[in-house]
Amino acid sequence: MLRKSLFASLLILLLGIVGCSGDESSEENGAIENETTAVNDKAQEFYNKKCANCHGQNLEGIVGPTLITAGSMYDEEELLDIIVNGIDKTTMPGGLLEGEEAEVVAQWLAQQK
Repeated sequence: MLRKSLFASLLILLLGIVGCSGDESSEENGAIENETTAVNDKAQEFYNKKCANCHGQNLEGIVGPTLITAGSMYDEEELLDIIVNGIDKTTMPGGLLEGEEAEVVAQWLAQQK
């Protein structure tokens, strides 16, 4: 009888530990998703202010090329270089976004595949 009681107590304790650790993971995943959403929202805000006139509200391209699949053509570092320095002998100017704004938009565009 004592063995059964001890086994039941251990089982309940283990289930409690496993259940608690799952909640933390869910909370962490939720925090990461919220942070990602905030970064994407910020990137879209910066993009809309400085880039959308040429590349379109939906990345479809107007005067500048489409950026719908920018992440398939360039990695984040290359996109950041283009944003900061522009592209010689094209209509893509450099310096419209700088610092954190440029970094956030480059990160966001790199996800567009």
